Amino acid sequence: MSFKSAKESLAKVLRVPVDPVDFNLILSGRIPLHPHDYARLQQDPDRQEIVLTLEKGWDGVVEKLYLDKAARVVRQVEMFDASGSLSYRIEYQRYQAFGRIRMPGRLMISTEQGDRLRLDIGRYETDVPVDEGLFVLSPPP
Repeated sequence: MSFKSAKESLAKVLRVPVDPVDFNLILSGRIPLHPHDYARLQQDPDRQEIVLTLEKGWDGVVEKLYLDKAARVVRQVEMFDASGSLSYRIEYQRYQAFGRIRMPGRLMISTEQGDRLRLDIGRYETDVPVDEGLFVLSPPP
C-alpha cells in the first residue's frame, strides 16, 4: 500500500485528512512537525499565548502551533495544505500529570467542513519495560 492510499484510507475511517505518520505521532503524545524552512514566533499578550508559525519557501504557511505561555503546553496545532488552506486542526485539552510529564486527556481533530474526531485518553503508560527478546533476529532455517 502506498503512502497516498494509506492516507486516503485513514481519512475515510477518521473523516479528517490526517497523515498516517502524523496520526501515529499524535497517538504517541508527540506534536507532528512538517518540513519547513523557517519559523516565526508571535506573542499575544492579551491571551497569554505564543504562536509558532512554520513556513516553507514559496508554499507559505505549513503549520501553526499555539502555545499556552502560562501552562507551558501546546493548546492547538493547525496543518495547512499546499494551497494554504487549513487541512485540519488538533486541539489538546484536559492536560493531566503523568509522572514528570503533562499529557492531554482529550484530543479534538477537526476540519473547516465540520468533520470531527474526539479521542479521550484515560491512561498513559510511560517508561514501560520492553522485553529484549523482541529485538533478537534468528537466522533463517
